Amino acid sequence: QPLGQEPRWFYFDDDNRWKIYSKETNQAVEQAFQQGIKQINFSDYDIDIANRLQTRLSTKKQRKIIRGTWFWTTDNGNLV
Repeated sequence: QPLGQEPRWFYFDDDNRWKIYSKETNQAVEQAFQQGIKQINFSDYDIDIANRLQTRLSTKKQRKIIRGTWFWTTDNGNLV
């Protein structure tokens, strides 16, 4: 049974699919988003929340990101 709706952040990968960030990354990005922070930095990439872009630091490759709220999370963390 669903626990509730929680926003999730995704990036568009090289296979042309939206992939979900890890729980830890998702929480950090969502917290920054809620606080109005426009960019958040991680060890291997930066996320530009304002422009919805992730930039890999080693290659400067950019990927689109999105915030989704259109699904539910089950007890074991699966998206339904």
